[in-house]
Amino acid sequence: MNDFFYCEPKDVYKEIVPRSQKNNIENGKLAETLKDTMVTCENYLKNNLENLVIQYNRPTSVIISDSQKEFLINTMYGKWFYRSELYGKVKLNSDQCSYCYRKIVNHLDHFFNKSDHPELSVAIINLIPTCSTCNEKKLQKSLYIHPYYEHIHNMEWLICSIDWKKNVEFPVPIYGITQPDSMSTDMYERLQLQINTADSFFKYVNELAVSEISSNWEGWKETYRMVGHNFFQDIFSKFVSGKEKTYGLDSWQYCLYKALFENFVDFVNKLS
Repeated sequence: MNDFFYCEPKDVYKEIVPRSQKNNIENGKLAETLKDTMVTCENYLKNNLENLVIQYNRPTSVIISDSQKEFLINTMYGKWFYRSELYGKVKLNSDQCSYCYRKIVNHLDHFFNKSDHPELSVAIINLIPTCSTCNEKKLQKSLYIHPYYEHIHNMEWLICSIDWKKNVEFPVPIYGITQPDSMSTDMYERLQLQINTADSFFKYVNELAVSEISSNWEGWKETYRMVGHNFFQDIFSKFVSGKEKTYGLDSWQYCLYKALFENFVDFVNKLS
């Protein structure tokens, strides 16, 4: 497994079934009946995800009745899992929404929706930490980037260009996304859907970048005046490397500093 909190399905079952329900003949018996189904389906999904096959179809050997579906969604997830310690532990798999990359986590999204796939209702690898907005806006059958298995932070999918408007004091950053060579077309299409559905993603990163430029502008001007063109270029090159190491290739910080450095002549002309 990758570096995230995980609990085997048989252990999830032990954790979430309340003591008061273990002696409930009807609920206890139904939960026990579904345990093997949960194990079979999660292992099948895990095998797909570990091989970066981001799709899931219920194994043909598994049949879920309407009553079992209702029990899995409303009782095992809606009551037992939601009220268990596991719910909070899974939310801690990310300190920010896994879809918009900015808001705080206050929900768990079912990556493969629980209405069509109730057998995955309490599968840890199917539960993604999100903000309330992304959880609401993600459509039932939409598939995004799976944060536990698809590591896109080492891919340059976020890009920044600079508008050097003459009548504006600071250069204006403009963000977008692109498909890097290391990203499949399927992954890129899911990323596009995710980012375009996320709440004001581009507005958010543009605002952060504008603030970064405006707060550093006078300092950059003074440094450039004091050390000269070549030394300032060396300093800024180290800034770019530092942003990559600290925040990653897909961070707005790295993209901004890289764009300024790649347009260094225009940048220092604006400074001077």
